[in-house]
Amino acid sequence: MNCKNSAMKLEEGLNRLGYRAEILNIGENHSIIVTNAGMRVFGPFNGDDDPGFVWTKPDIGAARQDTRYEWNIGGDRIWIAPEIQYYCRDRSRFWDTLYVQKEIEPGRYKIIKEGNSVTVGGHISANAHNLATGRQEMEIYTTVAPLDVPGRYRTGNVKYSGYSIHTRLNILAGNAKSAIWNLTPVYPGGTLLVSLREKPAVSDYFKNLHALKIELRDKMAELPVSGDVMFKLGFLSGQITGKMIYFKKENTHATLMIKNFNNIPYGNYIDEPPENIGDNGYSVFVYYDGNAESFGEIECVSEACGGGTDKRSTELNVSTMFFYGAEADIISVLNKTVHLEDDA
Repeated sequence: MNCKNSAMKLEEGLNRLGYRAEILNIGENHSIIVTNAGMRVFGPFNGDDDPGFVWTKPDIGAARQDTRYEWNIGGDRIWIAPEIQYYCRDRSRFWDTLYVQKEIEPGRYKIIKEGNSVTVGGHISANAHNLATGRQEMEIYTTVAPLDVPGRYRTGNVKYSGYSIHTRLNILAGNAKSAIWNLTPVYPGGTLLVSLREKPAVSDYFKNLHALKIELRDKMAELPVSGDVMFKLGFLSGQITGKMIYFKKENTHATLMIKNFNNIPYGNYIDEPPENIGDNGYSVFVYYDGNAESFGEIECVSEACGGGTDKRSTELNVSTMFFYGAEADIISVLNKTVHLEDDA
């Protein structure tokens, strides 16, 4: 088992790093921590000693010891897409030229709590590469609020909680197409399911698909987030529904995360693999770094705005529900979920 932060240690670590944070109660004695660093959500937590569901960097207050990875503190975060444009200077040397722009992460975002919701956002001035050039001026705002878990998902003695993230990106100046990118890191050792409309044509970003075990069943793509193979896969927007599920067993208990977003089939999605120019249309991504002591990521993006599109803004609406209980009860929720309509 990974060494995890508790809610109390996490709040202390964020304070040491100089970030602002707000706590939201989301029902069923659960809470989340929202911070202005990368517009992140941590948790959910059930008390100060609970490590939370979403992956968090162990000893988060020491994150600045290695400045190359000081951004990697965990949490359910909002960035700007596409990756190949804002985080890589030269796609032909992808790994050698990866970087994170401080205007995006941690950013200079303001954070405001109003009632039981938190809004984070502000101005971004970022450099574009590969797909466009020059400085891009944007503003982004994301609002995090409790999510009422629908009764059809509830069963037995299962505990549950949830939150929504509504984000809007506005283009102010520049020639680049841009989008909203939501990344949810998870502790490895579980199984990811992506809800499908049809059999997917998966984009293999790191050319490791041959070493992975992907099963297709009940209109779901099933993929273990474990092992020692690093991978990133993209799913086309026209072949998925907008629902992703992460199931993980912990001894006799289990946890379940259900993530829905406003996927637009065959919409204007612009991220591309480093080696495949023009290969786009992907709205869901799955990443695992090949280290059982680290993390995987479940990602989704909005449609593009700016550049050659006719839109100057775009939105991404994500709702995430969490379930905790005995393995048999969680499997019951999982079986219901596979056959329910999506709630994005």
